Amino acid sequence: MAEENKIYTAIGMMTGTSMDGLDSAVIRTNGRGIVESVENFVIPYDPAFHELLKNAVANKNEEQLKVAEDALTRIHILAVENLLIKSGINRDDIDVIGMHGQTIYHEPAKKISIQIGNASMLANVTGIKVVSK
Repeated sequence: MAEENKIYTAIGMMTGTSMDGLDSAVIRTNGRGIVESVENFVIPYDPAFHELLKNAVANKNEEQLKVAEDALTRIHILAVENLLIKSGINRDDIDVIGMHGQTIYHEPAKKISIQIGNASMLANVTGIKVVSK
């Protein structure tokens, strides 16, 4: 349970169904009324990764999806490293990373949404706790 008056420093990471890139940000928040934007970083997907992702999704190919998931997670790692450099914040001062992952299937009417992204890999490489799907 969150401490009532604690201000948490978090990294949020988000992609979308357009599959065009990763948006990330460092924020400080108490989880309720206080939210301060500290820094942000965007990584547009390069054409080769975008094509891999589109093909993996279109073909529903598990092997391609695994390759795409690993590459996507490396993009997340790169974003974390860049955010730490840009913000000047020590990784030990980040309380949590929120990783949405890349949406590969979305059908709101049926309340179905599937994302890829390896939260364990992100946590292991960065040394920061990760909350994910």
